[in-house]
Amino acid sequence: MRPAPDPLAKGVMKVNFLLLSVAAFVGQVTMINPVSAQSWTPTTAPGENWAAIASSADGSKLIAVANNYPGVIYISTNSGAFWTNASASSEAWTGVASSADGTKLVAVANNFPGAICTSTDSGVTWYNTNAPSAEWSGVASSADGTKLVAVANNYPAGPIYVSADSGATWQLTDAASSSWASVAASADGTKWVAAGNNFPTGPVYVSTNSGVNWKPTTAPSEEWESVASSADGRILAVVGNNAPTGPICVSTNSGGTWPFTLATPDNYLAIASSADGTRLVAASQYTNGVSGAIYLSTNSGQSWQNMGAPQLAWSSLASSADGRKLAAAVNGGGIYTWQATPTPRLSIATSDGAILISWAIPSLNFVLEQNSNLTTTNWQDVTNLTVLNLTNLQNQVVVPVTNRWQFYRLQSQ
Repeated sequence: MRPAPDPLAKGVMKVNFLLLSVAAFVGQVTMINPVSAQSWTPTTAPGENWAAIASSADGSKLIAVANNYPGVIYISTNSGAFWTNASASSEAWTGVASSADGTKLVAVANNFPGAICTSTDSGVTWYNTNAPSAEWSGVASSADGTKLVAVANNYPAGPIYVSADSGATWQLTDAASSSWASVAASADGTKWVAAGNNFPTGPVYVSTNSGVNWKPTTAPSEEWESVASSADGRILAVVGNNAPTGPICVSTNSGGTWPFTLATPDNYLAIASSADGTRLVAASQYTNGVSGAIYLSTNSGQSWQNMGAPQLAWSSLASSADGRKLAAAVNGGGIYTWQATPTPRLSIATSDGAILISWAIPSLNFVLEQNSNLTTTNWQDVTNLTVLNLTNLQNQVVVPVTNRWQFYRLQSQ
């Protein structure tokens, strides 16, 4: 028997199928302060010079790479509870990316000649691609793992390469040479954003055609270290480490404009984003003898809160699609995780004469339920096929139009 409904986990949608409209959202939702109610927990990952960490969309699979040569790659399949050495080749790893389901992975290294390696089985086996040698500094992947982009920081003329076949072949792009530090991708792999840290005039470039062409943005010139993107590529965020005044800038129009946020100036090295771009998390490393902090925004960077993480030399961040599972790596330390209760919202649209119900991939298991009468407790599982839309990282269910009211909710399992 399924437990009684959890008010944190449900949002009930009433649909009049005859009218094809959403009538209301009902059901009480209890709001929890995500900073004060949760804490950062150390995992069993060993102490390493962790350089980068990535996550599957639901936050269950994590991959972390270390830059100390010979560097290591570690994998977790249970949200960071346990870690295993992936037994990949020893490289000075600098960047890593994951497909939405965590099966396709890509890692880059900067020990010249640096390599790009891929895995198609969640990190069990690794293959060295035929990518050219460079001091690779960052890599990003589309949600299906087929489109990849890698950036290099060979000062001052690092290139940007893209792959459309999961790393089998690589093509040099027309992006200007720079000391590129980081790159991020939209879920469908059509929109890329890259940031450079060649002090003091690091640029931010974008591509809207899967890396075929790149153009500079109006982002201010800073020593940028990390960049993040929403699933649709509309909300972009970039952080700088020119201590002690490193900024955070957020674009809400795919890189058209880049206003400074009100984030505390710090020596930022990492930023991560939820799929919808509303939840951003940024981490700093070291400023004036004081170790770093982690900050959270729940409104696309309009305001920020210190998450109360241990003061450590944070180097990288990863976020689940809903932003409720986070992982943070320490340069010369361990790996920490943070988790809050997800509150997914249902959306509805018409699709080829049927009803399309969708919700962002949650970081905990939820089941879609239906009921024709809210005065009863007769909720039933929706048995229609749930499909993951890799262009927006949302689960989708198509249900037929009927001549009656129907209510839907998501229930935690």
